[in-house]
Amino acid sequence: MVKLVIGVANFKQSYGIDNKKFLQKDNYQTFIKILIKNKINTFDSSFEYKLDPEIAKKFNNKFNVITKIKLPNKNTIDFLNKIERNIILELKKLNLKKFESILFHNINDLKKKNFQIFLNKLKELQKKKLIKYIGVSIYKTSDLNIVFSKFKPDLIQFPLSFMNRSFLQKKIFKRLLKSKAKLQVRSIFLQGLMLKNYNQLKKLNINKQLKIQLLKFIKFCSINDLSQLEASVHFIKQFKDIDFITFGINSNSQLITLLEEFNKKKKIPIGYKNYNDRYLDPRKWNYEKN
Repeated sequence: MVKLVIGVANFKQSYGIDNKKFLQKDNYQTFIKILIKNKINTFDSSFEYKLDPEIAKKFNNKFNVITKIKLPNKNTIDFLNKIERNIILELKKLNLKKFESILFHNINDLKKKNFQIFLNKLKELQKKKLIKYIGVSIYKTSDLNIVFSKFKPDLIQFPLSFMNRSFLQKKIFKRLLKSKAKLQVRSIFLQGLMLKNYNQLKKLNINKQLKIQLLKFIKFCSINDLSQLEASVHFIKQFKDIDFITFGINSNSQLITLLEEFNKKKKIPIGYKNYNDRYLDPRKWNYEKN
C-alpha cells in the first residue's frame, strides 16, 4: 500500500518557487494531529534541511525518516571517517533507532573516486540496523544508467507528475520495476506550480516554455471539468507500483485540503503524454528566465 510522505525542505527555511516557509513551532501540535488522524508517519528530509526534533517530540517518536546525504566538496575523507558518528547523532536527536532510508542526494557522488567507500560505510550501518534502505535520489531518466552501473539500490526517488512523465516511458518504468527497488515519487505538484491559476502564473518570472506547458495543463483540467489538484493527485494515485508519494505543504489548511483529495476515489482521463522534462527540472528554474 502506498505511503504518503511529508517533505520538510521548507520547515526551517524558505523553499520552492514561492520561497515560503511552512509553519511556526506553535502550529506543530495541530500539524501532528492532522498527520496522526490520516495515518501519516513518514518524513522526507536531508542532512541539509533536517527534520525539527520538536516535531519528533510531539509525534511521540512513532515516525519514520527518509533522508538524503551527499559528499562535501572539501574534507571528504574526514566526512567519511565521521559518517557513522554523525548518523548516530542525528538518530539520537530524533530519538530514532534507525532511518527508514538514506539516499545519495547527488548523482555526481556516484562518479567520484570515494563513492565505493561512501557506499560501504552505509552498508556497514545497514548491517548494524541503523539504516533500513540505501537508495538514491535522481532527476533524469539517464541517471539510472549511472545508478545501476554503481550499485543495486533498495529505494529510488524520482520526479513524477501529470506534467512530468519521463519515468513512465515503457522501457524506463519496466527497468525500475525489474530493479525490485522501492519507488518513491516527488515533485507531484512541481513545487506548487501546477496548482496556480492562470493569473498567478502570468505574474511569475519563469521560463516561457515551462509556462506554456503549465497553461496547457490548466486548459486540460478546464476541458475535463477537473480542478488542478484533482488532476495532479488522482493521476499519481493510479500507479499501484509506487511505494511512497512525497509532497510539500505551506500551511495546515493546505495539508487538510490535500489529504481530503488523496482520500477520495476518482478516475480521471490520462491526458497528453509528455516525455520532455527539459523545462520541468527545478534545478534549472533559477537560470532560465523569460
